[in-house]
Amino acid sequence: MNGKIARASLLLFIITVISKIVAFFVTIIFSYYFGTDVVTDAYYAAGTIPNLVNNSLTICVLTLFIPIYTKCRSEGGNQQADEFTSNVLNAFVMFNIVLFIAVSVSAPVLAKLVAPGFSEEGLLHTRRMICLLSMSFPFTVAAYTLNNLCNANQRYVLPALLTLFNHIFIIILNIVLAPVFGIYSYPFICTGAWIVQLAILYSWSRGRLFQHKLIINLKDSYFKYILKMSIPVMVTTAADQINLAADNIISSDLPGGSLSCLGYAHRIFNSINGIVTSTLLTIYYPIISRQYAEKDKDGLNRSLRRYFEIMLLLTLPITLLLIGNSDGVIKLLFHRGAMKADDVSKISILFTIYVCGLLFMSLKEFATRLFYIIGDTKQPTIINSLCVVMNICLSLTLKQFWEIFGIAIATTVSTVICALIECFYLIKRAGGIEAIKRHKIFDKKGIVQIVIACIAAMIIMIIVQRFLPISSNIVSILSSGFIYVVVAFGVLCGLKNEYTKVILSRIKKGKEQNR
Repeated sequence: MNGKIARASLLLFIITVISKIVAFFVTIIFSYYFGTDVVTDAYYAAGTIPNLVNNSLTICVLTLFIPIYTKCRSEGGNQQADEFTSNVLNAFVMFNIVLFIAVSVSAPVLAKLVAPGFSEEGLLHTRRMICLLSMSFPFTVAAYTLNNLCNANQRYVLPALLTLFNHIFIIILNIVLAPVFGIYSYPFICTGAWIVQLAILYSWSRGRLFQHKLIINLKDSYFKYILKMSIPVMVTTAADQINLAADNIISSDLPGGSLSCLGYAHRIFNSINGIVTSTLLTIYYPIISRQYAEKDKDGLNRSLRRYFEIMLLLTLPITLLLIGNSDGVIKLLFHRGAMKADDVSKISILFTIYVCGLLFMSLKEFATRLFYIIGDTKQPTIINSLCVVMNICLSLTLKQFWEIFGIAIATTVSTVICALIECFYLIKRAGGIEAIKRHKIFDKKGIVQIVIACIAAMIIMIIVQRFLPISSNIVSILSSGFIYVVVAFGVLCGLKNEYTKVILSRIKKGKEQNR
């Protein structure tokens, strides 16, 4: 990784971490004012529709934007790339306006579909929320398009900063408006944040990254290609969203507040996953797409190896650290305002179950992107569709024994299996294990060192927690994190891990330069 990319990666990681921390406060403020009542359940049930409809039909297609844009610019030049970007932006915005109208008209039917176990009052709130949440469709798809345009041109910082601003905007307006207008103000706040983000993105990128043309050229070969490739991607993304929708539908007849607890736990898990996966994909997805398009095999192998090692180095410690401190983390985030102690306890257990699948969620998202890069959208579609069926069957079965916790377990298990199957097919496509070893995509020694260090740190952390109990949640979390990082880093240094060598050499070099 050259110095420019390394600095961009570090800056992006810092901004993303700050953004996710602020996103925690968005969820905290939301839980403080709205708690876990029938209206909050309706909000989470209604949120299934934007996820299922908007994400599956348009937002997901934009995962193809970067590799196709890179190919378009490489083969046709900047003018062709501008036309492709304008086509995607204009056509998707128009389609989402139509989509918003269609969803609003069919809201009564959709409410019964996503919340069959709700009372009449709950269904009424769900119908209203579906209409309000759908307002943001045209703005989100336009912002996502321009975000991808920035990332394709390795301009990572602005989209990350605007996401941070988006969270701050929501927090401030929520504090001002929620006490007066209640939860119904929240969709308007979020839509307003997307409009502001889009306005800044558009004004900055127009002229710098592309020349916007008010055209929709359906005959453009690259635009036709993204539409052709999008159908399997839609099905794949729909499979993920159907998983979430199935969780909500299956849990709608459980005691009041169950669906909200599931939603809060999933929000926090997604924020944690975003710190690792979103940052790494933002950096490496454009790079690997370009290396594959340019047939740079050596560079591609190096990038793949770095991605897997960094992903493991981040996700495994975070997973073990959060499992050991999940109760303290959730109490710190939610134990206030309208939230009850029993609900906080439920969220803590649900969060722990989701966190167990963090490594595999990150692996699955990257494996799916690799399929898109090599032009195979069929295989992940089949795999994800089968996993949806498995998740629904497991949820219905485990719900009978563990209620809402059984639904979370089913989601995590299906995620793990889906990730492993996708990786199996990618390895098979690459020529098998021997080919992977020959190209040195995986460093077996480095992986073993990371696993040993993480397990050792986890054991030491648990021992310290047991014999030095601390009443304050925040002090306990900070001290546990400090102990974990120090022990893990010490073990990696003792095992002479490659990355710790690099870190120590740079620290030493920095000290010598300061003298």
